Amino acid sequence: MRIRLRPGRIAVAFRHSAKEKEYEMKKTTAAVLATIASLALGTSALATMEIHKEYKAKDAKATCATCHVDKMPKKDKHDLNDFGKKVAAAKGADGKIDWAKVK
Repeated sequence: MRIRLRPGRIAVAFRHSAKEKEYEMKKTTAAVLATIASLALGTSALATMEIHKEYKAKDAKATCATCHVDKMPKKDKHDLNDFGKKVAAAKGADGKIDWAKVK
């Protein structure tokens, strides 16, 4: 396909080769898989928020610093203090906390 250009005009061709389409499909597939993986891995963070909410119902003054060394723990740095270690030890296989074991 040959496009004739006039001076001062820009020609845009909308035809893509098979390789370009395949490359775009691979990029889309990779993006979808990355999104699904991030959602699957991100659900572990929801469990800790559920634990926080559950404990906050027992103690209204509870903050992140109640269990963690830092006031605002990060995903890559979230060291537990003594109370947080007791809570982690009381966590069952089903992910529920036996609050009777935490004192």
